[in-house]
Amino acid sequence: MKQEQTVLDRIKTEYATLLGRKAFSLDALFSTKAVRFGECCKDFKPHAQSERLKADADAFSQRYGTWLEMSRHFINCAWYLYPTADFGRVLTITKNLSLGFYLNDVMGRDVFPSLPADEQLASRKMIENMALLDEGL
Repeated sequence: MKQEQTVLDRIKTEYATLLGRKAFSLDALFSTKAVRFGECCKDFKPHAQSERLKADADAFSQRYGTWLEMSRHFINCAWYLYPTADFGRVLTITKNLSLGFYLNDVMGRDVFPSLPADEQLASRKMIENMALLDEGL
């Protein structure tokens, strides 16, 4: 346990140092001698309608009470993965990612043990319902 705490303390210190910087480079963080992160990503471009996608995704999440501020950084990855996709298609993907992030963050395996018993029961029921779906829904 003592060694685990020491490692955790080191990680917390390194994280605080990282957050204290005014700016940092993803290229410097993720590159190795063999692979340059920035070089791999240089051609990535977002979907041409990213602003509209963001507005529609925000409205969708607000309407259903599923908006989590940190999800913004997660769901916009679809706009880079599908930069030329039809707007309706990439909006559906964005909504799906938004819901997935919400469900994971409010009842996912990392959160589940700390949920009250009634919320654990509701979460299990939802999982069971989703597991029963087949291709015909």
